[in-house]
Amino acid sequence: MSFNLNSRLDKAKDIAIKIARVAVSEFSKLPEVIQGTQENKSIIIPPEYTLPKGLEMCSKEASLYFTFGVALDYMTDSDKLWENLRKLYEVSMNKSTRYPTVPYGLFYPEVITGYKNKQDDLSEILRSMVRPRSPKYGAGYWIDIAEKLQARFNSDPRNITDREKSVYEVLEQVEEFRGLGGSKLSAFYLRVMWSLGLFKISDPENIPVAVDTHIHHFTYARLFGHSPNSKNITDREKERLKDFWNCVFKLAEDQIKSQSLFQLSFPYYHCGEKTWKHINRIIPGYLDVVMWKYDMYKIPL
Repeated sequence: MSFNLNSRLDKAKDIAIKIARVAVSEFSKLPEVIQGTQENKSIIIPPEYTLPKGLEMCSKEASLYFTFGVALDYMTDSDKLWENLRKLYEVSMNKSTRYPTVPYGLFYPEVITGYKNKQDDLSEILRSMVRPRSPKYGAGYWIDIAEKLQARFNSDPRNITDREKSVYEVLEQVEEFRGLGGSKLSAFYLRVMWSLGLFKISDPENIPVAVDTHIHHFTYARLFGHSPNSKNITDREKERLKDFWNCVFKLAEDQIKSQSLFQLSFPYYHCGEKTWKHINRIIPGYLDVVMWKYDMYKIPL
């Protein structure tokens, strides 16, 4: 069955406005969650925003933690994965909390590349500590990312945006990293790194929707009342959905502003000024989190 998404454009825009309202409300709590002054009890704010103990905002270590973490994100339940990643960071990056089988400084590229000829050892660390679906692939991704970071960016992901760059420019660079490319993870990676001030991006409103099975199912179930099989989505279909929702969000933003429906205000951290700031634009990467959660928990709009 063929679904004409454009025939549901008005309905999609109404949904987007409702999603934006929820996202503004929920993500207003983000600074407190990051700072640890408020426990993340929101079902909307994703688990990666609960930081490991000892992780400093804007640091090289923060950029490495999120870079290697996102590369494993699709391999298991997100809540459990980021809980395990926090523990791994805490035992490997803090000399006072050593763990026998985990080397100090595991998130540093120079430590990871030391496993190039003993990948099974790194795979075993990931299997026992993080428990991704495929620790072997995860270890391979980590080594590949670490090598590229060493060769091109002085082992520091923040140098990917050594100057302010457009979303298009950053995506082109990120696509070269195994484990971070693809329409879902690259968008997810940009959203996390920009929102925490680790990437300098000139047009964050163009960070695309991170399309996965939940976004696919949400789209067709909410717009047409039923959904085709979401298990094996083609890359072409992911691109179609990404372009569709990016267009819808721009239309929704125009209506929200022209009719003064509510104030768009999404937080992000500015490392240079060491403060939280807000942007009066729809950030698709924040809204797709709401879509994902609403589909997962079958929450009505």
